[in-house]
Amino acid sequence: MKATHLCSVLNCQRARPLNKTGKFIIKMCWMHYFRVYRSGNSGPIERLNAVRGAGNIQPNGYRRIGVNNKDYYEHRLVWERAYGPIPTNYAIHHLDGNKLNNDLSNLQCLSFSEHRKLHAELANARQ
Repeated sequence: MKATHLCSVLNCQRARPLNKTGKFIIKMCWMHYFRVYRSGNSGPIERLNAVRGAGNIQPNGYRRIGVNNKDYYEHRLVWERAYGPIPTNYAIHHLDGNKLNNDLSNLQCLSFSEHRKLHAELANARQ
């Protein structure tokens, strides 16, 4: 597949949609197009892969990175890039407890109440 046939979002390897005559409809894949359509802008999606691992580690142990003059928690950006916006009153949990391990396989989206309960259980198990 030629590079021009791929989504314009950095490191996305999905194909761009074609119309009935074989011409490209938009410059990105359907997944990224609908994220832009739903949110009104693509926000940090295009730049995320270029900045992962950069940024500053905060006193709370999480890494924050600057994208388009705004700071974001890296783990939240990783989740949103894969699954879309995080629902209101939900948190992203690190399965291994390492706040700097922001691999998608290490992240889980939980409601605030589930997240608090899980951390309370973990704290009790350590005692």
